[in-house]
Amino acid sequence: MVDDKKVNQVVEERNALDDTPGYELPLLLFAGFRSLIDRLHAELAEQGHPDVRPAYGFAMQAIGAGGATASEVGRRLGVSKQAAGKTVDRLVALG
Repeated sequence: MVDDKKVNQVVEERNALDDTPGYELPLLLFAGFRSLIDRLHAELAEQGHPDVRPAYGFAMQAIGAGGATASEVGRRLGVSKQAAGKTVDRLVALG
């Protein structure tokens, strides 16, 4: 907004909601997500899957119900074919 008393100066409008920094919400959302993932992995470990990592969930989604090649998984995840291949190999080894 332009302040009529101060010629050619832009004055920032503020309200009560602007008092918190912009980085706080993403950090709170990440903390909630991390808490859920940690609980999930604790439960998976109790059920006999202690080696499961968060990346494996993303890989499983990329593979989908119809399956996918390592190249397709890499493309869907935005990683190299080699990285996708290692993840797929690890998933196969884990059963």
